[in-house]
Amino acid sequence: MIPDRMKRVNEACKEALGEILQEKIKDPRVGFVTVTGVEVTPDLHQAKVWLSVLGSDEEVETAMRVLEKAKGFMRKELGMRVRMRYTPELKIILDHGPEISERLQGILHELEEEWQLKELERIVSALKETAIIGIASHINPDGDSVGSLLALAMVLDGAGRRVRPCIPEPWKFPPQYGFLPGREMLIDPGDLEEGLELFVALDCSNPERLGPLQAKAESARTLINIDHHEDNKLYGTVNLVEAAASSTSEIVLAIIKEGGWSLEPEVATCLYTGVVTDTGRFQHRNTSPRTFALAGELASAGADIFQVVKEVYDNQSLQYTRLLGRALQRLDVVEDHSLGYSYITQQDLDETGATLPETEDLIDHLRAVKDIRVVALFKELEDGRVRVSLRSRDGYEVGPIARAMGGGGHALAAGYTSDKDITRSIEVLIEKLRDRRG
Repeated sequence: MIPDRMKRVNEACKEALGEILQEKIKDPRVGFVTVTGVEVTPDLHQAKVWLSVLGSDEEVETAMRVLEKAKGFMRKELGMRVRMRYTPELKIILDHGPEISERLQGILHELEEEWQLKELERIVSALKETAIIGIASHINPDGDSVGSLLALAMVLDGAGRRVRPCIPEPWKFPPQYGFLPGREMLIDPGDLEEGLELFVALDCSNPERLGPLQAKAESARTLINIDHHEDNKLYGTVNLVEAAASSTSEIVLAIIKEGGWSLEPEVATCLYTGVVTDTGRFQHRNTSPRTFALAGELASAGADIFQVVKEVYDNQSLQYTRLLGRALQRLDVVEDHSLGYSYITQQDLDETGATLPETEDLIDHLRAVKDIRVVALFKELEDGRVRVSLRSRDGYEVGPIARAMGGGGHALAAGYTSDKDITRSIEVLIEKLRDRRG
């Protein structure tokens, strides 16, 4: 068994070598190369580096020959990026595994699609056969959770269902989404019945994200879990979880189409809001050609794409703008970990007049600073706890960090809640990054 310390060393070297191949090796003969594994000897004197190379046999042979000659340069770069008492000699090995792995992944993908189709059919049948339906999204709602919730509620209401849509904490409804149609349908969580025939949870990776509505969700005879987070716990009676989807709104559109329901302009506007916000205006890695096709379909259905952008991104309050200024001024950088962080206190909210729900996209302003790979925004809650939002780029995954802290999310966008104050929460995150780097 490999000791935890060596696992961290191997992972750090793998990550660094991947960056070196991408950023420093400019020889056109190398082509597309992926570091699939690194194994460093305990004395740090040698590291086996397995590489996957795409191309013909001749192209692979040429790339391996070039990389063999570049080992000295790669080792020097590795020494500057990963702190070890000795930088190991590199042994380059061609990994033939991806060829087999690709075929297996293809088979697994087909099976997953078949399973998702069956779950989709089960969900549509349940929605059509049930008279009263509870629907909820997660605490601290964002554009995708609100958009998918309102869209599904309006569709089912139009189909003659009695819909009971709500968010766990209505007083935290983000003001930037107040323009969305269907908001008048939301009910107070306290008015939602126990023991419903059917309850739909949207955009919740785990039932705890439903907050005070968790018990009511779990008391339902059938709990439908619709989500796109890769760490979803599959807690529903029926689970439609598609990690490759850009958003939960994308999955809701699939449900609407499968059910044969009409896609009205108001519904399309809500779904478009979910897609736009969860992809960061089509900038995040969850954006694919399918996402643009989806956006075009919603626009064709009458989504008010101009109002969405205006209301969500170009309609900030003066109070929020002043709060943003404070957060930007406080931005600090820990160069050893390429970490940039800032924070917001309850005192800041009181003095500026801004509200916490307005700060959903504030972290994106921090992420725009170059040479920062990981960004953290610490937000003090009313009860003294701290909500920590994480974002990253260049392939650095913050999802595992958030999950280790009791939170969750996507690989490059995640979060968790800390019981410590802001100062100690910052220290703990830095310690976690240091441990991960090895």
